[in-house]
Amino acid sequence: MQDSENKEAPGQQAIYECGDTQIDLDRRELRVGRVPVAIGSRAFDILEVLVQSAGELVTKNELMDKVWPGAAIGENTLQVHVSVLRKALGPASREVLKTVSGRGYRLVGDWILCPPKGTLPESRTDDRGREPRWRNPPSQLTQPLGREQFIRDLVTELPRQRLVTVVGAGGIGKTTVALAVAERIQATYEHRVCYVDLAPVEDGRHVPSALGSALGLSMMSDMPIQGIVRLLRDQQALIILDNCEHQIEAAALLVEAILSGAPGVTIFATSREPIGARGETTRQLGPIDLPPDGSSLSASQALGFSAIALFVQRARAGFDQFDFTDFQAPIVVGICRRLDGIPLAIELAAAQVRFLGVQGLDIRLRDRFALMMRGRQRTALPRHQTLQATLDWSFVTLTEKEQRLLLRMAAFRTPVPLDWIAMLADDFTELELAEVLGSLVTKSLVASDVGGPVAYYRLLELTRSYGLTKLSDSGELDGLSRRHAVVIYNIIAGIDRQDIPDKSRPSDVPVGLVDEVRSALDWAFASTGAALLAVELAAAAASLWIRQGLLAECRNWLESAVSLVGSSVEEDRFRDMRMYAALGSVIIQTAGPNDRMYQVLKHAADLADELGDDEYRLRSMWGLWIRHYLTGDYRGALLIAEHFTDLPETIPDRLIGERLLGMTLHVLGEQTKAREHLEHFLSRYRAPPGRLHLVRYGFEQRVVALIYQAHILWLQGFQEQACRLVKQAVADVMADGHAPTISNVLIHGACAIALQSRDYQAAKEFTRMLSQLASSQESQALAAWAECYDGALELRQQSSTTAIARLRSGLALLDRQTFQTRYVTFLGELALGELAAGNHASALQAISEAIGHADRAGERWYLAELLRIRGEIALGRRDYPAAEQCLLQAIDLAKQQSVPSWELRAATSLARLFKKQARIPQARNILDPIYRWFTEGFSNLDLVDAQNLLAAIG
Repeated sequence: MQDSENKEAPGQQAIYECGDTQIDLDRRELRVGRVPVAIGSRAFDILEVLVQSAGELVTKNELMDKVWPGAAIGENTLQVHVSVLRKALGPASREVLKTVSGRGYRLVGDWILCPPKGTLPESRTDDRGREPRWRNPPSQLTQPLGREQFIRDLVTELPRQRLVTVVGAGGIGKTTVALAVAERIQATYEHRVCYVDLAPVEDGRHVPSALGSALGLSMMSDMPIQGIVRLLRDQQALIILDNCEHQIEAAALLVEAILSGAPGVTIFATSREPIGARGETTRQLGPIDLPPDGSSLSASQALGFSAIALFVQRARAGFDQFDFTDFQAPIVVGICRRLDGIPLAIELAAAQVRFLGVQGLDIRLRDRFALMMRGRQRTALPRHQTLQATLDWSFVTLTEKEQRLLLRMAAFRTPVPLDWIAMLADDFTELELAEVLGSLVTKSLVASDVGGPVAYYRLLELTRSYGLTKLSDSGELDGLSRRHAVVIYNIIAGIDRQDIPDKSRPSDVPVGLVDEVRSALDWAFASTGAALLAVELAAAAASLWIRQGLLAECRNWLESAVSLVGSSVEEDRFRDMRMYAALGSVIIQTAGPNDRMYQVLKHAADLADELGDDEYRLRSMWGLWIRHYLTGDYRGALLIAEHFTDLPETIPDRLIGERLLGMTLHVLGEQTKAREHLEHFLSRYRAPPGRLHLVRYGFEQRVVALIYQAHILWLQGFQEQACRLVKQAVADVMADGHAPTISNVLIHGACAIALQSRDYQAAKEFTRMLSQLASSQESQALAAWAECYDGALELRQQSSTTAIARLRSGLALLDRQTFQTRYVTFLGELALGELAAGNHASALQAISEAIGHADRAGERWYLAELLRIRGEIALGRRDYPAAEQCLLQAIDLAKQQSVPSWELRAATSLARLFKKQARIPQARNILDPIYRWFTEGFSNLDLVDAQNLLAAIG
């Protein structure tokens, strides 16, 4: 043992090593076989104290004082964490982690303090160095005894099969096998493994959303399957769908869609029955192996059978002084045989050894089984009878408090932290709860996950189903469901102001919270007499759905809630104001600026005025500004933006008005003022914690301001700066992954500037990204913009009937979606395409429509370019006087608006006309001054064209 006085050198990692086991104190990581093993922070604290004690005894009181200083902790809690350590250390744990009866623990072995060697694998990250946003399989703390060959066969088979389903009875160990397979095979798949537990999903409609959330998708569509397929289309990945049995049809539909559209994806499912999808290969998981009947085995011989090894392992986990002897071997064999080799039943029985001993367990179990099995229906499956009898027997051995807590926990569908359990079990004291919960963990009736800084607890799905049945039989289920819904409401009621880091991603919100909220909402909306609770829940949950990117689901729940207000539920102005504001926000992002959105936000604004609530007044005003802006009513948008900035400076969100005002002035053609407002916003804006502005204003504020600043810089002739800002904005938003902000950046920034810069390679890439986003979100609006950019890009490169038709199709889609932003730009591109194709009449019709549209809406930012295009059309028709007049108007307007980029284009077109007419001095005088004004961006094709033309005219 390393001397405890020998401290590590400064700057070195403190790594203790014994054989193939390492304890890394700096990384706080336990590695067995050089592979990190998940244990919780408290368990690691215990391990750290023990390894630094140089093999000396550490008493229980000393451990509790060092690991939980100042806290009143019972021995049960310490034993739970020691049990976790034993599991993590594996089969050799009894020889390494020694218990000194009644006193404490020692960590023995030749532990050597080593320098860092740098050979350990780092956690996997993506190409930006970020942790993957896919939900990885949870850590596995127990080894799947008796399944080694089955697991090896699956690891070999999965890369060759598209869909493999492991089927078996409840409690047989399907999830344990799935996690073991995932751990061994994940390196085979280039784009990782994604794990989804379908047990918490009560409504089949939410199965795609559960997978979408696990994949990190924003779900803006009511039909998310196509978006999932689109994301996975080019991936080499493994999707694990665990516990499919109660959502068979929904799982089958999802699986078939993925297998059809994503050829590199493999699906690994677990279920009590085949899911019935096309191409499914099923593998039956049976009991673990038992000694043959009539065999007489010693203890060491019996341990060669996995059922006996599991029993002994679980018995020792709960009672570390258990010593398996030859005398006990036939008794344990008889117990495991009576339990049909079902792992869960064996674990439940073995957990009682601590209280009953092996002989006492055998007697109690034999008597209880004889009584219980006598009344079972003979048609029931024998293994189901066995497991049911084991659960019944385990339940009756519990104390009244243990039974009560176990049934309370049946309300939770997912792993939950201790404080959530305490809210539901509020009749327990803090000490009682810790002791009773620890006892249930020791008895294997509650599973604990202590792999992170917060411990999580859950009932296995089978145990939960058992508890729900008992609650239903006793008439207590509805009351508990109501209490659960109230607890969940209290948890999410303050979510708007939770202190979550600015860059938190959807996956950072506990997945269990989403499932628990769904469960509470499902019950509340279906239950008689719970309408008020349903509405309150839906209103409070809106922030959670928006943070998670589940916008379509958010809209559906809020619409259901709104329909109850005034009929089943009395109006509550504050609650309704919040609910209508959130509903308006998600309608904007999922359905566009329609009449329903306007009605909802107008109602929210009226309620905010009545209540004098500045925050929600601003939220509603933002929504109304969006409607005016997207539908082309820029003068109406300007009034709202000015009202924003007129608010007192003491209101923090008043600064958002600077961004809105800058964007509106940009469209109206006042670029200098617009840039001032945007730069003022960017210099002062600080994102609030918890991504609150995503909830309030739908987009990442800074990134959206950046792309409009870039657009203005491009117009003002600073094209290199503009392109740098676009790249920065795209990188930021793709790293963050918020779909509505990504769409905003691509539509109004990246695609637009790349197209106008004639950087067709970049334009093609950005348009491809927009098309993928449109498909993944099933968004017709995004698809319309993508179609327009596709058509415009093709027309710029080579005019064709197909490209013209595509652009016209996109314009028709935009018109139907009532989106008018950038509509005139695409009309201008259409006019240029028709001109290039020689269709002068069609070109003139398109440009006339564009100019008329711009005049009516006041959309003057693009008007100089429209006038230039009309001049080019006149040139094509050989109407030189009309062409000259249009081009001079374009140059004058560009000068008025201080947009040298449009002035350069118009001057180049006019100089070409003058050259054609042999008016060389005039050509030089019109083009040379504006060309000389530019100080950057000389690789831009507009400047290249101007330079070449100046060279040609001397």
